[in-house]
Amino acid sequence: MTEHGFFHHDIGYWQTNSAPGPEILASYPDGTVEVPLCPGQGWNWSGSEWIQSGPSHADVPTSVSRFQARAALHLAGLLDDAEAAVAAADRLTQLAWTDARDFRRDSPTIAALAIVLGLDDQAIDDLFRQAATITA
Repeated sequence: MTEHGFFHHDIGYWQTNSAPGPEILASYPDGTVEVPLCPGQGWNWSGSEWIQSGPSHADVPTSVSRFQARAALHLAGLLDDAEAAVAAADRLTQLAWTDARDFRRDSPTIAALAIVLGLDDQAIDDLFRQAATITA
């Protein structure tokens, strides 16, 4: 498998585990471009290269538990929409949603849900920050 990176100015960065087919590429929003893989958390796409950002993203958790993620979505009024998006998604996304113990901020599942839910990077970061404060 070869990973591929993509970027959209309103949505941010996501990556796939293999080359997306024409049908998947056509579903990406206008303005999406293929980019080199992101070096890691705290890097921003400048339009031509990855630039390491300052410490502003340092407080965003790299992962949260499945419960914390779902609770944060519930509190934001997005859980029903997220579950509907997962139900319409590919099987791998459905398996990740139901079986993952933790959700990583940089995961393809999170990136795919962000697109469907219309959430930008800041909104996802805020949800991860909120989720990290929730305990069962």
